[in-house]
Amino acid sequence: MLKVYLYGHPVLRRQSGDITPDYPGLKQLVADMYDSMYASSGVGLAAPQIGRNDRIVVIDASPLGDDFPECVGRKLTLINPRVEVLEGEKVTRSEGCLSLPGLSENVPRVEKIRLTWSMRISLRTRRLSKVFSHVSCNTSATIWRASCT
Repeated sequence: MLKVYLYGHPVLRRQSGDITPDYPGLKQLVADMYDSMYASSGVGLAAPQIGRNDRIVVIDASPLGDDFPECVGRKLTLINPRVEVLEGEKVTRSEGCLSLPGLSENVPRVEKIRLTWSMRISLRTRRLSKVFSHVSCNTSATIWRASCT
């Protein structure tokens, strides 16, 4: 299991860089990130949270399925993700962060985003867009306690 870095660590305040398909050990790193996320009871983990300033994000939104059925079976590995706000009012919901264990806070986010990585899709589901926005912020040196989508 990989160590999850906590709020205040300098790695969480640096912008992450894009990676290339030949990134050394990428498959094992992604597998280790999922293991660490599950061990920490999270639904998403970004590479900076494990000490790497690379734009890699893993997400398994299935635990949110009781309240948000569209999240069941949504397990994604995102390489070089970018979030673009599309439209809509911001909705405030409680969020936590693996880098801030035991804390949660109401965070306003728009419900419609465009997420780009190796392809472009529009996400129009309430909770998934929030999960993607939240975890992608971690690759942009933004923890949810600071300003982010």
